[in-house]
Amino acid sequence: MAESSFGTSLDKMSRGTDTVASTLVGQGNERYAMTLRLQDDATVRVAPVDVTPIRHPVGERPLHAPTLLESDFPVSAVGQKARHGRRRPDPVYGAHKWWARRPPESIRALLIAAALPADAEEEFWRRFDDDEDLSYADARVADPFLGGGTSLVEAQRLGAAVYGMDVDPLAAMISEHELTHLDTAEFAAAADQLIAHLTPLVEQLYPPHDETEEPLHYFYLREVECPSCATEGLLYKSLVLARDVGKNGGVVRGGDLAAFCPACHGVQQIPAARKQLDCCGRRFKLASGSYDLGKYTCSACGQSSTHEQLKTGMRRRILIAVEVTRNDQHRLIRTPTEAESDQLWEDDARLADQYTKLVLPDAPFQTALRNHKPGVYGFESFASLFSPRQLLVFGSAFRWLSDQAFSVRIRSALALAVSNALASNNLLCAYATDYGRLAPLFSVRDYSLPVLSVELNPLHATAGRGTLRATIRRVAASKGATGDHDMRDSSVQVADATTTAWPDAGGFDVVMTDPPYFDYIAYSDLSQFFRAWLDAAGLSPAKISGDPLYEGRDSRATFATRLGATFKKAADRLKPNGVLVFTYHATTAEGWQAAVDAIRWAGLSVTEAFPLWADAKSPGHGHAGNIEFDVVFCCRPATVSGWTTVSADNWAKRFGAEKIADTEVAAWRQACEQINAVHVDDGARYDPR
Repeated sequence: MAESSFGTSLDKMSRGTDTVASTLVGQGNERYAMTLRLQDDATVRVAPVDVTPIRHPVGERPLHAPTLLESDFPVSAVGQKARHGRRRPDPVYGAHKWWARRPPESIRALLIAAALPADAEEEFWRRFDDDEDLSYADARVADPFLGGGTSLVEAQRLGAAVYGMDVDPLAAMISEHELTHLDTAEFAAAADQLIAHLTPLVEQLYPPHDETEEPLHYFYLREVECPSCATEGLLYKSLVLARDVGKNGGVVRGGDLAAFCPACHGVQQIPAARKQLDCCGRRFKLASGSYDLGKYTCSACGQSSTHEQLKTGMRRRILIAVEVTRNDQHRLIRTPTEAESDQLWEDDARLADQYTKLVLPDAPFQTALRNHKPGVYGFESFASLFSPRQLLVFGSAFRWLSDQAFSVRIRSALALAVSNALASNNLLCAYATDYGRLAPLFSVRDYSLPVLSVELNPLHATAGRGTLRATIRRVAASKGATGDHDMRDSSVQVADATTTAWPDAGGFDVVMTDPPYFDYIAYSDLSQFFRAWLDAAGLSPAKISGDPLYEGRDSRATFATRLGATFKKAADRLKPNGVLVFTYHATTAEGWQAAVDAIRWAGLSVTEAFPLWADAKSPGHGHAGNIEFDVVFCCRPATVSGWTTVSADNWAKRFGAEKIADTEVAAWRQACEQINAVHVDDGARYDPR
């Protein structure tokens, strides 16, 4: 275990013969410097206070001692650590879906570097690799845009007391779970009760064809009506349901390729090399379909129509195939039985009979979402995103959970498990054809309608991605040997960071955050998919608190002032040697300028900025040219620090032989241009409005 704490490390940075340190007195924009002179004998003599506000031109030496974070942070090596971590996810972050989590390895590295002097890279790596390091044992860390809680979990692991807030109650609920202890034995007992309660219902709704198999996946297509001639037809892109092509991690199945006949809907197992399917006296190309390039083509009149024109989401579902697991055999995709096809009508009747006994999310989209895509597909409410039997299972689960007298922690943990399973049990789930597994909703960061949708048996005993059994295991694993770390003081609040007062007690050594970006996806729209259920069951900690920072409607000035207001609150709560660190990326010069405007509005200076790998490119996020690197901004009050200058060429050199995409460098140049465009004004508070 490391002996040095956050405070001790910073003390070492200031001590030495005739070394100058600094502190601040006063509040807000009226803070002034008070110089302290530290001698070898550690006797502190206070120099006269200069009541003139300190103003630093660009690049002038700061009054604080630079940290490793602000001098020569090992960007390339840390990025490699983060990439490796993506392949072996930390179970503490697996309790529930959240979007765009920053790599925990990167956050840990940034925190450790902020506690070390500029020349301490060897010590940095020693602490980074020491799972018992407590660099922040006497420190406080805050995050005003909490999201999935990574910054506070990593700070807590380093020994810090932590505080965070987010407007989204789901973010707060997830983070609260990550930061607090859970009695896993008590949780397991409660989870067993839930499974026992649901098992008879699930056995009725997802019955096996015979005793040798257990249904796992149900494949559906939609029968749509042409808006031009009213002819009905099956909407499909390809006849292929699944194939075994030897993918690493793919399912080994009985038969190379499973395909269906568009005439009789029968399923065949054929060799993977085949390009055609013979059935019903005809030959069909496997790669052909009625839907291509985002449009359905009517076989009768040739008219092409979009999902919006067809209202595809609310058209009749046709059960095309069932995938089953079999005793001591490979999985098999087969033609549905008549009873399995008739089950759809029986489910409708059962749902109508049980409707008032269930907890269901009946909120319409037009009042709950700024992203209207589900409505474009024809869906009308959150409940309409689920099949009747999915509503029966999860409506029963949430009803049962809301009626139990569990402790707050146990009930919250179970609610996360049930909520997380929703992403894999809805009508927007697709199928990874070459891997043989379900692709849950939000595999891309949006509401996306698959042509071939897949329904999962939610209580399958041994297989299935996103069953209730699987999500319960993930919650338990998040509090296992590596998950339930040595907990320290934590406080999480559902609040709007732009307007909420921060805690008065003490100050923060580091504010570490990943704020919304100027051109970002509205994650509150995505989280509402889960919150609609949690709210209906009374299991959400609160309602959403105010408007998220930016939902695609604010001007740059509005965004900058709202973000700047949060940064100003952070600056006012920083300890004298504290630092605000945030990660950010943008695809336009306006997006970078918004961030720089917010920093200036808050009365802060950028002491260092550099790129750091954040995430593999993922579709559906941001705009064309989506980037993998964030830019890390290190900021201190302008009263103690000058504004740095940066160079995209120098940034690229820090990655050595590592290949950097042209789109990344272009974004870096935009960022550097906006950072370097800042000039010190006459001292008045900067106002982007």
